[in-house]
Amino acid sequence: MNVVTIDCPHCGGRLERRKDEYFAKCPYCGSEIAFDEIKEEAQLGAYREKIDTLEHNENVDTVKRLSMQKWILARNIVFSVMAVFNCIGFLLVGLDKDKEESPLITIGSLLMFLVILCWMFGMPFLSAAYPGYNALYRKDERFGKVRMWLKLCVLSFAVFVASAFIAYIIMKIVM
Repeated sequence: MNVVTIDCPHCGGRLERRKDEYFAKCPYCGSEIAFDEIKEEAQLGAYREKIDTLEHNENVDTVKRLSMQKWILARNIVFSVMAVFNCIGFLLVGLDKDKEESPLITIGSLLMFLVILCWMFGMPFLSAAYPGYNALYRKDERFGKVRMWLKLCVLSFAVFVASAFIAYIIMKIVM
């Protein structure tokens, strides 16, 4: 038989509650006590803890989503700058009619060199800053930064090739 000892809410005397008992009379002060109220208070406390946990998880999720949005914005800016610099660099080198040592070839070469530096050093920094949070499952990804570094390297190479191809098409149209 399960017996639980509790304190009387009125006088503080010790009461014994047996399993499946919902009422008792305090032997010290004579007040009647309903155990359902105690049960409800305990349940409310558990519900409050669950609600606090859910609110905490929602706040963490919101912060991680915001950090992911900031990272995506930074990634898009880096790729846009790489694409524009690479395209302009190819155009400056390809559209120079003299093919001599001209400032256009130098500027174009420097722009393409900046794109290569951005690829070499920017992708590791971007992948290191990757939050690694999967918003769909609301959990951190395992090996997310390594996978993101590989994805960024492949994607940046694709941006490099696509911007060079666009520059080639523009040169064919202009010439």
